[in-house]
Amino acid sequence: MKTLRNEDGELTFKPEEWRTAQQISSLFSRQTAALHHRGIDAKEIPEEDIKAAESEMVLDTLRSLVMDDMGKPSHPIIVGVSNICELVKNKNLDSLKLAILKEICNQLHLTTSGPLSRRKTFFKAIEKFSESCACFQK
Repeated sequence: MKTLRNEDGELTFKPEEWRTAQQISSLFSRQTAALHHRGIDAKEIPEEDIKAAESEMVLDTLRSLVMDDMGKPSHPIIVGVSNICELVKNKNLDSLKLAILKEICNQLHLTTSGPLSRRKTFFKAIEKFSESCACFQK
């Protein structure tokens, strides 16, 4: 949910729309209770739908745990063959083409703000992310 992007590279869900595994679980509990209240037995729900919902909750929980564990990026930040730390320190991001900047942001799961047709939009996101690297903390 937090990393899902559309074909333009934008996040599908805004941060205020993100839900935790507990919230999703609660939603399904409430829906089951509502079905039961209306006289529809939860056993009438196809088993594959229940399994799919449970799998999605497990994956979301796992994804959240991994993202929390990641914390700060490890030095050096490498995407493909590009050393992002060096590019930012030497102010060489402007030497990269728009498609490469977009791919770097996608690989690092960075959110961007601004027109997606301008390189400056991606410079800001990459530079902000790089500031959290240990090499910029010295």
